[in-house]
Amino acid sequence: LEQYRDRLISEGDNAIAHLLTIFPTADRQILRQLIRKAQKQGAPHLSSEAARHLLRYLRDLPEEHSSW
Repeated sequence: LEQYRDRLISEGDNAIAHLLTIFPTADRQILRQLIRKAQKQGAPHLSSEAARHLLRYLRDLPEEHSSW
């Protein structure tokens, strides 16, 4: 999950589009907000509050597929 969080932060919309194919119930707007905050805080450093919040959001997504 941490690697995917880092990918979301670095790639933005492309990574969000991929995530939504795996987790169609994920909220694109929330993801964008969390990613923007993480980018502003200098993420993907684990100490970043926004990066941790994004990781929690990813962890809470229902597993509709067995792998990312």
